[in-house]
Amino acid sequence: MAGWSGGDWSDAEIASAIMEYLNRHPQAMDTDAGILEWWLSSMDVRAALPSVRKVLDDLAGRGWLEKVGIGEQAHYRLKK
Repeated sequence: MAGWSGGDWSDAEIASAIMEYLNRHPQAMDTDAGILEWWLSSMDVRAALPSVRKVLDDLAGRGWLEKVGIGEQAHYRLKK
């Protein structure tokens, strides 16, 4: 992805990467930690877990993602 300057990615870049991943894998569902470890790392996205959590909550608040469960065991997926 464009815009990476060696540090952590911006929230907008993280959100774009998550939505790109889900566009390629529409049935995907994982926890915030799993999304960071598996989805984003496979796309060479550098981010901290608190930033990923913030982005996921924002995407869920906008109605693009669905949050299933609560706490650390909550999973995120495309909203159906």
